[in-house]
Amino acid sequence: MFLASQDVNDCLGHRDKLRFFLFRDITKLIEKGSFKLIGGCSREMKTLFLILALAFSGFAQTKVVSKYDKFKDTTFVNTESESVKPSKSSRIVSIFGLSMSGAFSYPGATLEKNVDTFVLFFRSSSRSWQYLTSNNLIILADGKSIDLGKAHHKGDVSSSRYSTGVTELMSYVIDRETLETIGKATKVEMQLGGFEGEFKTDDIALINALLKAGTK
Repeated sequence: MFLASQDVNDCLGHRDKLRFFLFRDITKLIEKGSFKLIGGCSREMKTLFLILALAFSGFAQTKVVSKYDKFKDTTFVNTESESVKPSKSSRIVSIFGLSMSGAFSYPGATLEKNVDTFVLFFRSSSRSWQYLTSNNLIILADGKSIDLGKAHHKGDVSSSRYSTGVTELMSYVIDRETLETIGKATKVEMQLGGFEGEFKTDDIALINALLKAGTK
């Protein structure tokens, strides 16, 4: 039984969709008997296994960038951003979406001990202010409520001849223990102001990549 295209769009990030469809199509070839084994593993089968290994090597992986500032003698680490899908009950459903990323810093060029404090960022782009006055963040990790409070909020308005856009950035300080609770959860839901959503695989991977980068 194969997932429909819409299911894939709901479950996977953009960079994972190509890998999924590659795996699906190869699986269909196997079921049809297009790959035949005679006297062991054929050259075609070896090629197939190599393709699958390459295809899935990047699943649920988040890019982490580290940069050392020699003038401040501080290393700054941040993750790439991942989109958070709104739930059906969400009062805010922007066509531009809500993205999440994480960051931390430590003194010197080498990490000497585990990082204890991290920052989660949520970025929104829409046609009007969505989180200016309502930006309290509550996360449910396997049902456990984690209230991260109000955001440090920054916003910017840009306009062109045809439209006006608002970009908002909300940041929340979070400790290691709380971040580990989120990273270990099998189901993570969130409410940020009027937005409600559920973390997908890539969002959980981002949390764990952030923790890994900050672990000695």
